[in-house]
Amino acid sequence: MTVENITVSAPINAPTPQPSDSVITSVNIKKLKIKEKTLTKKEKAKTPLPIGTVFMTVICALLLMFIVFISIEVTDYNASVAKMSNDMKQLVEEEEELRFKLSQKNDLEYIEQMASSLGMVKEDKLPKKYVSVAGDDQSKVLDSTEEKNDYSISALLSALGDSLNEIMEYIGS
Repeated sequence: MTVENITVSAPINAPTPQPSDSVITSVNIKKLKIKEKTLTKKEKAKTPLPIGTVFMTVICALLLMFIVFISIEVTDYNASVAKMSNDMKQLVEEEEELRFKLSQKNDLEYIEQMASSLGMVKEDKLPKKYVSVAGDDQSKVLDSTEEKNDYSISALLSALGDSLNEIMEYIGS
């Protein structure tokens, strides 16, 4: 803070008293008196903004932004965790359903039911045919160059004969 002194004084050429003014009065004394005043003017000192205050303000602003950023990240992670836990629950339910279906598919009663719906029968209900191999029986492998018509007709006729025999045995028993 600076203090300035300003001095104001009356002019050196003071008015000379007039004859009518030769009487000393308080008004004349005031006129003749040299007026001197001292004025004190106070100026505000210009101080720069404290660096510490600026630095602390910047640090507080950065910390506030960091806290907001971290809270947004935490919220995003919580949302993704909730989504993943919902997905996991759905997958566990789907796994249980698939395990139930698999255990149902491996159940013998279910397999028998599906086989009977496809027209299959149990082995013990099928007619059995026993084949004995005597010394006269022989097997012959055909070449692709040989004529196949003779063998295919004979195989057809023998299969037809076997079927007729089975029918006759069924009717006769």
